[in-house]
Amino acid sequence: MLLYISYVIIALIFWFSLNNSGKENSLSAKKAMYFLGAILVTIAACRSYKMCTVDIGVYISDYEQLMYKSFSDYLQWGDESQGAYALSWLFYHLTGWSVQFWFAAVALFYTFSLCYFFRKYSKDYVFCVILFFAIGLFSFSLNGIKQTVSMSFAILAWVKTDQRKYVWAVILYILAFWCHAASSVFLLSFALYFLRETKIYYRLLIVFSIAVAFFGPILWSEGIGLLNNEHYESYTNESLGYTATTLIFYIVLLGSAIYYYKLYSSENNNESRIMYGNAIMAAVLNSLCVVFSTAFRLSYYFLPFMIVLLSNCSYQNKKSNMLFKALMLAMILFFFFYTGRDRVYIPFWE
Repeated sequence: MLLYISYVIIALIFWFSLNNSGKENSLSAKKAMYFLGAILVTIAACRSYKMCTVDIGVYISDYEQLMYKSFSDYLQWGDESQGAYALSWLFYHLTGWSVQFWFAAVALFYTFSLCYFFRKYSKDYVFCVILFFAIGLFSFSLNGIKQTVSMSFAILAWVKTDQRKYVWAVILYILAFWCHAASSVFLLSFALYFLRETKIYYRLLIVFSIAVAFFGPILWSEGIGLLNNEHYESYTNESLGYTATTLIFYIVLLGSAIYYYKLYSSENNNESRIMYGNAIMAAVLNSLCVVFSTAFRLSYYFLPFMIVLLSNCSYQNKKSNMLFKALMLAMILFFFFYTGRDRVYIPFWE
């Protein structure tokens, strides 16, 4: 925990210094963002499997078997998330490095994919990195290797779509789905992007929210069933002891940004609408966790949009944005340390 506290202190020093001088999205802020991202990559790379979930033990075992397989054999092994396994095969045979370096490569790809996204759309880079660390994405990336690779490809596919580089967008999205089938839900984000009519846009968001509220369990079970995969069928196991703490947290974040969202919308209506719509998706999909605990995986594809939304909403009012951001950061960091109060960091050499 001391390591995480130290990181937060360093990040807050950068953030306060840049905000106090009005350089939230300057070249200095970009350098600070990548520097803080590099620290997170180092933290992720040096972690021990002892501090992670059972999944990490499985990944390590799978990685150690790569030397005994050819690429063609490896593609035939298993029937889910083959892309992530194929990429790990390529990484091992190109470098010969241990699984610890594979963890580092995944962390590097994911962290800097998000930093690229933040640089493109956020007006406060360091604020976004702090939220990435504290809102749950970084912690998940330490365990869910396959989905982390998938989310990296997915967010890059969205950026390429916005740049109208559709061939690259399709290729990147196929890679995302190849690495983890949960990325299928991210098609909703592309639908929101191409839906330009404002009234229809918000009506469909309301309809989707109501549909998930009343028919979420059925939609979840049927969607998993379409994958026809034993691994993903385990995701239909009902939650035991799950609380709606994270869902309430997301709702509070979105609610607190409503006033500033009006200012953000007046400046860039199309972008603000897309960011808010995806942020709502994150909250709505997280509500499925009340029944199926693994459903939180779906919401993580949309959380980067919530991060950008919060950073840009708070940027709008120059007179009070510092106070608003400070309160927002305090709330998010409290959530991070409260929910992870038993979190312990163990380096791989211990």
